[in-house]
Amino acid sequence: MRASLCHKGGLAAAVSAIALTASLQAPAYAQRVVTTGEGALALAAELVERGAYDDAEHILQTLAETPAEEFDQRPIAKLLAKIRFEKGDVDEAVGLFEALLEHDPSDWRTRYDLAMILMTDRRDRAAEAHFRTLIKQKVSQEVTQHARRHLQIIDERRVVRLSFRASAAPSTNVNAATTDETYRVPLVPGPLVLDDRARQQSGLGLNYSLGTTVSPRFSERLRGHFVVEGSVADYANADFDQGTGRLEAGFRRSNSGPRGLRTLVAGTFDQQYFGAAPYATRTGIRTDLQKPIGRRYLLGMDASYEDVAYDIDSSRNGPVYQMGVRAVMAMSRALRFGLNLGIAREETEASSFSNTQYRLGTSIVSQGPRKTQVGFYPSVIFRQFDERNQFQFELREDWTVDVAARLAKTDWVINGFYPSLIYRYTDNKSTDPINSYARHAMDVSFDRQF
Repeated sequence: MRASLCHKGGLAAAVSAIALTASLQAPAYAQRVVTTGEGALALAAELVERGAYDDAEHILQTLAETPAEEFDQRPIAKLLAKIRFEKGDVDEAVGLFEALLEHDPSDWRTRYDLAMILMTDRRDRAAEAHFRTLIKQKVSQEVTQHARRHLQIIDERRVVRLSFRASAAPSTNVNAATTDETYRVPLVPGPLVLDDRARQQSGLGLNYSLGTTVSPRFSERLRGHFVVEGSVADYANADFDQGTGRLEAGFRRSNSGPRGLRTLVAGTFDQQYFGAAPYATRTGIRTDLQKPIGRRYLLGMDASYEDVAYDIDSSRNGPVYQMGVRAVMAMSRALRFGLNLGIAREETEASSFSNTQYRLGTSIVSQGPRKTQVGFYPSVIFRQFDERNQFQFELREDWTVDVAARLAKTDWVINGFYPSLIYRYTDNKSTDPINSYARHAMDVSFDRQF
């Protein structure tokens, strides 16, 4: 026989106490059961499956009285935990499973049973921790898929989600307006500087983001969608500090089944600040559609409309229309490839600021050795303006190349925060030299969801 756990304290005491209570209430049928050993354990398991919990408990009580050196108490504890859960004694069931895991953290079957009990009892945070541990244990592909599916269910039924992000972000940005080759226009004193978010930002910066998402359930397929989020970019040069407050209100609808169509429709409101002064206000509406195709593909489409009002330069006021499509394909268990296409139209009061943008982006995310995750996100944007202004010699066209790389270690957690390292390079080439710039940014971030 396997070594007993009776001498190890909490587990044996719990088994004995629960079994003693059962023996005092055992029905007449159970009193006639005299089978011992593995046969008795198999009979008790069969009775649990049939719902004859009192009879099963009496047999388990008999087994619990077996000397410690003769019979392993762990199977008894597991069956007792299941009986207690079925009878509504959830805390006792959880206590027995936790005692089992304390003695053998690698017992994935016990961990899975405990996670399911916690999930059924709506203790989602505790269940989520055990499901994530199961994924890290890499028991089998089937167990991992079940754990991921249950994590998705927990995430979908979560009503309130609070997320926090903090990062140290050193960045450099150089354009024609901040170098010795400053762009000058005849009859205009001093260098000409346009507010195109392409001004010099150098030195360490701290970024903070705090957001809350509330998703009340209206029906089986319909949920509310309410978001409040604030973010601050605190640069070494206060003139370039940025802040954004964002609100969203709408609904999410999901068709039945894990591969059904998911729809989001929400009204949006953004207030932006630049250098501690109001910069722009955006109000609009957006929609997002998402549809899994089989087990390997995910298709999506998004569209939005915003009315933008600038506080400093009203000539840039006007609507912005945007639409995009995307596809993600699982190349293997460790590699995902994504492709996205987008088009945006900005119409302003001054026609020289009106422009159309075309975007092509890809993403490659790979699970590396030692539980590392590497992501590579290149994109190209072409922007063409409707007409030139009085200071330009030719029609403005911009080509922007943006490349981001992200490195994270999925099993590394610091006080509940998941760290990651992001490097981004942006190079904008414009027919209008003052709007050409290059930027490097390194972001060390810490994310956590509550």
